[in-house]
Amino acid sequence: MVLRAHVTEGKAGSIGPTWPPALTNSHRLRGIYPGVLATRRQSETFVDEIHRAQQANPDFSRISIRTFVTRDEHRRLGTRWNGVKVEGIIPVDHVVAPGVDLVYLGHNDTRRTPDPAVFANMLIANFGMVGQVQLSNPNLLMERVSARDYVVERLTRTTLRSKDIQDLVALYHEALPVYMLEITPQTMRDLLDAPDNIFLVARNKSRIASALIAEHTTIEVDGKPVHLYELSDFATFRAHQGNGLMTALQVDAIRRIRSEHGDNAIVYAEDRAPWPAVARSSLQAGLSLAGVLPSHVKIGGVKTFNEGVPDMETLLPVALLPSGIVPPSPNAILALHGVSL
Repeated sequence: MVLRAHVTEGKAGSIGPTWPPALTNSHRLRGIYPGVLATRRQSETFVDEIHRAQQANPDFSRISIRTFVTRDEHRRLGTRWNGVKVEGIIPVDHVVAPGVDLVYLGHNDTRRTPDPAVFANMLIANFGMVGQVQLSNPNLLMERVSARDYVVERLTRTTLRSKDIQDLVALYHEALPVYMLEITPQTMRDLLDAPDNIFLVARNKSRIASALIAEHTTIEVDGKPVHLYELSDFATFRAHQGNGLMTALQVDAIRRIRSEHGDNAIVYAEDRAPWPAVARSSLQAGLSLAGVLPSHVKIGGVKTFNEGVPDMETLLPVALLPSGIVPPSPNAILALHGVSL
């Protein structure tokens, strides 16, 4: 099985580059490998290419790689792959092939190591919600949001209102005062102009109260297109928090993606671990926790935990899985990071 992928990281994007790995924002060496690892030889070539990218890009402080791998080959490789370790696992049987996972691999240098006690307590706070958080009924959720005078809609150039860009800049400055990209009117226009993105907002009395972007790219597996959607850039003005808007925006994004692709799409997000309310919202929307990316990116806003790495936060991959596809257990993911519930 050969995967041919084309993924670009533009001025305002989260999905990242393809292969070979490239140095991106937040001093990260990132890449998505264009192949399914199924044999020892493929895996050895994969690791060699990571090492070459390290030598060519010495200014990184974190490696973050994703690859598709068969479970048989994953079992042979274990959790540490010659300098990088497994950080997360998303089953993709329903999209790529039976017995294949999308695996996150990473490594941080000593400049990027979270405080161990805070890190453990933060992960326990997030993963401890699995099985405790009630899944939202989409219809009831939207009724409740509507009753509170909010309207969820897709934002496009044709639906853009006169104060929307101004509102978006103010929203992201308030919600994410530390961010990997500069928040400007042009940043917002770049995100809005990306033709494949789904840019959703919740309005209250015509003004934007909350926003989410589903960034989209397409990869090909044996000539078959596979859609990859990252739900990103969650933000709600403080005055509007507590109304279920983040969950409502995720639910609406999932509805739109499924209406176009059914289950033939990899839908995921990378939630801010220091603020467990984000993971709670994702669990309510039907996503499953699937990994931990330590001190992954320059980002910051409201938080419950301070990891001790200035301006860097741990992110938690979460994924939408269809019925019958079982996510890794919380303890299986936590064990990769030396933590248990």
